[in-house]
Amino acid sequence: MIDAYCHVGLPRFGTAEEALTIADLYSIQKSVLVLGPMVPDFGTLIQAMQQYKDRIRGVGIPFGNTPEQQIESTEILLHAGVTAMRLQGPEMLPEILNRVGEAGRWIYAIGLRSGGRIAQTNLDWLEKYPNSKIMAPHFLSSDVSKIEGALTELLQHPHFFPIFSRHGGLGSQEPYPHNDLKPWVERTIELAGYNRMMWGSECPVLYWRNENMPNCQNWLNELLGNENLNGFLGTNAQREIFDTPPPKSETVALPNWIEETFDRTRTIPAFDYGGLELPMDVYEKLHHRYVSQLEQNNTLTFAEFVVDVLKETVA
Repeated sequence: MIDAYCHVGLPRFGTAEEALTIADLYSIQKSVLVLGPMVPDFGTLIQAMQQYKDRIRGVGIPFGNTPEQQIESTEILLHAGVTAMRLQGPEMLPEILNRVGEAGRWIYAIGLRSGGRIAQTNLDWLEKYPNSKIMAPHFLSSDVSKIEGALTELLQHPHFFPIFSRHGGLGSQEPYPHNDLKPWVERTIELAGYNRMMWGSECPVLYWRNENMPNCQNWLNELLGNENLNGFLGTNAQREIFDTPPPKSETVALPNWIEETFDRTRTIPAFDYGGLELPMDVYEKLHHRYVSQLEQNNTLTFAEFVVDVLKETVA
């Protein structure tokens, strides 16, 4: 099993070691570690890429408050050896798209399920850089009518790979296994085939929705029935991501502005996105303890864990 979309980065998303500990608990052999939006923990990602070359690939973000900063941080991460850059919306600047393509790297494109202009931008990029690839996390919706035009062409492109992640947090109005997502899944399979779909946990964000890893891993089988999902759960990612050696890693210097620009006042929307807003520094400590507890009981939900912590506090 390979996790094609796992977040990493302190203090909001945890350490690489915590991500790999969770992976071990659920028989995940390899992971793509992706910096989360607006969390520029470049040091954690770079160290992981150097330390776990056989087990992980790294995906960066174009961090910064200005286009110039976003371009500079992209250059830093490309030199550091990221396999791809996670890009969404206004981050898809022509200068960044060109640098990623010219470096022979890939895009982790967020927001493609909406189709339209963003889908056309990505399609044009693939035509310009035919040896690159686009992975599309969160490629799920209950509105199958969005699969038209450029998005249909993307799904038919041999270098486009949908990642089904955030299963419970993309507009479904039905309980697990979210049957209102089924038409979208079936149309995706019809256009792209089983050999280009990938699975992503979005760990640790799945815990903020109080989901658990076994349900996340078994979701597509529960939705579709007895299908051959070996490709979806790992062999597709092995072939397309891990059979390719990681990019060369160079020593890079991180400018002071990265830390100075990092907004640490953002909160964690725990318990179904908004039930409880946790400061990042508080969540960092809770996440560390939660991972330790999962090693003892890997069915423990984050809500159950927090209740136990509260009991200890008021006892």
